[in-house]
Amino acid sequence: TDPTGYTRSGRIVSVDHNGLSAYLEWLQEDVFSCRRHAEELAERFNERDVDRLYKAAEEGTECLATAWRRPLTALRVTRKKRAELDALLREIVTKETASPELYTRCFPDHTLLQRYRQHSAAH
Repeated sequence: TDPTGYTRSGRIVSVDHNGLSAYLEWLQEDVFSCRRHAEELAERFNERDVDRLYKAAEEGTECLATAWRRPLTALRVTRKKRAELDALLREIVTKETASPELYTRCFPDHTLLQRYRQHSAAH
């Protein structure tokens, strides 16, 4: 059988390691709750932008709580919300505005791809 998990309201669903719930958990634990990254967001970034990011995360949590009331559209709705949150993160945390540590934490795939391309170009 396919792996399954439970929503916060107890509904059994397919496991989605790249879904909104996993994304919000990562954002909260690895970015917002990390003292170094939280301080950087507070000190180096526009307060309005940081507030937008926190608000979008809150809206994502609310979306998780309400999306499964309509199971036929829940996956589409949560994926859309995740994409919106990711786009906002990309808009706010850029190579120009963030430290290399924060940028790498937020965009590890992009960082690895960039290193691979640099290595390939050198050889």
